[in-house]
Amino acid sequence: MDDHPAAGLRAVVVANLANGLCRLRLADGREVVAHTALELRKAIKRLLPGDPVLVELSPFDPSRARICRTIQSPRHSEQPTPP
Repeated sequence: MDDHPAAGLRAVVVANLANGLCRLRLADGREVVAHTALELRKAIKRLLPGDPVLVELSPFDPSRARICRTIQSPRHSEQPTPP
């Protein structure tokens, strides 16, 4: 799947939907519905609107995607860590 041209597209979380799905906006402006990859689902608690992620588009349905990784955003690094 690494040779797929849609692997590793940047997107931003727009909204959280039911059943663990998210609505994402791709860099080209399209919106897709995505689920979180199992490895990522175990590693993070939740994705919030505005969080940048890397996704893979489905080769069968371009309106569906899988969230592969989160991208460290400057917004998160500016927040102080709680004591």
